[in-house]
Amino acid sequence: MAELWELVNELGEGSGVIYNRESGEPFPEGLYFRVVEVWVKVSDKLLITQRHPNKWRGLSWEVPGGGVILGEVPRESAARELFEETGISALPEELSLLGTSFHGAAMIYSYYLELRGQPNLTLQPTEVVDYKYLTLPEATLVSELTPGTKIRLETYWNILKEKFEKT
Repeated sequence: MAELWELVNELGEGSGVIYNRESGEPFPEGLYFRVVEVWVKVSDKLLITQRHPNKWRGLSWEVPGGGVILGEVPRESAARELFEETGISALPEELSLLGTSFHGAAMIYSYYLELRGQPNLTLQPTEVVDYKYLTLPEATLVSELTPGTKIRLETYWNILKEKFEKT
């Protein structure tokens, strides 16, 4: 089934333009597709996942996430993507927004979730092949982080550091 996205303007407002992900068509100027990611703190560590080798930037490391499909709001998409990729179940309202940023034609909504106990992970085999738990300083040393993940780790460093220090 085709994955459909509603493209948005720089304020995140719907444009009415529906985009089929599989089309490969260029995005209209000034419009963006929405992406979500979830920075998950487990005890005092960050969960990162490794992309399937057949995906773009295969075997790179990132935090769980994906596209906002037609009919969803970003927070719902973040909870859905987190569950699909890792098996971690969270209500949308449990995710706190770190911020939004742009990376090419993507408008990225970055969320944060803190877990008290160790989750039983169930990886989505077509998306994720491995995972690690790292301290924030260790995460900065992972050379295989996707470029966007590196940028957002730097962007949200102070916010994440504060959250991780509150154990």
